[in-house]
Amino acid sequence: MRNLGLKVASVLVALLLAFFVNSETNQSEISFFVPIEVTNIPRDKIIIWPLTRQAQVTVSGPSFIASRVASSPPSFRVRVPADVESSYSAVLQKRDLSLPPSVQLKNILPSEIELIFDNLATKTVPVEVPLLGSVAAGLSLDGVVISPSEVTVSGPESELKGLSVVEGFPIDLKDVKESARKEIRIRVPGKLTEASVSSVTAEVKVSPLQMERKIENIPVELRARNQGNYKIRPLNVDVTVSGPQRLVEDLEPRQILPFVRLLGDLKAGQKVDIEVELPRGVALKNIQPDRITVAEID
Repeated sequence: MRNLGLKVASVLVALLLAFFVNSETNQSEISFFVPIEVTNIPRDKIIIWPLTRQAQVTVSGPSFIASRVASSPPSFRVRVPADVESSYSAVLQKRDLSLPPSVQLKNILPSEIELIFDNLATKTVPVEVPLLGSVAAGLSLDGVVISPSEVTVSGPESELKGLSVVEGFPIDLKDVKESARKEIRIRVPGKLTEASVSSVTAEVKVSPLQMERKIENIPVELRARNQGNYKIRPLNVDVTVSGPQRLVEDLEPRQILPFVRLLGDLKAGQKVDIEVELPRGVALKNIQPDRITVAEID
């Protein structure tokens, strides 16, 4: 009984608060937007207008409840007929909006919404990825492979009518230092057209730029057990090599080692093939002459 007075006071405060919230003196009129949900759209149709479907409504009621409705608004539901063609006008009625009993719907703007339809189309088109600039010096672009190379797009017939290709965001080749795979987002024209994928894979293939170079008058090394017993002619040859541009450009004559290997007994005038040692990555294209004559045997 000691807390009876406190309990009675709490009940009175709650009753007074409820009376204030629901009293006519605490009424509010609020305007806000509610979404319009369209149902029963035929599978071969798509709404192209309006893109944002909503209506402004004005309600009145107890401030607390009206504010709560405005913060989490209900929606209108419009059901289109199954045989709809290019357009359909729907009247937005008060009974189609679910509101608490204490909240009254005062106004709907607009009171009618016209929906514009187009035929839903689907087609398969190739994907193209633009290339900007060029690869770094010393590299050759061997190609760009797009996967998938085609995508399926669907949307309004009016948007797809002139669509022959879908583009991806461009690749800046100056950033390409080696062969690599990149994920490229694609750009679908039109606000209502959708693609079967949002991105593709672009495999950029590069290789070192190849070049040939001729280096003249390179001494030939004689490799024999008794080198003093042999003489060869000519003493110098011209060598043509090929390989990556930077590697070949930086190649020094001393790194090219033509040689002949003399094995067994040789006679004067006998010809021997010339071999060449080269740095890794450099290939022999030609050597002139390709054989050396044993000129004299002491």
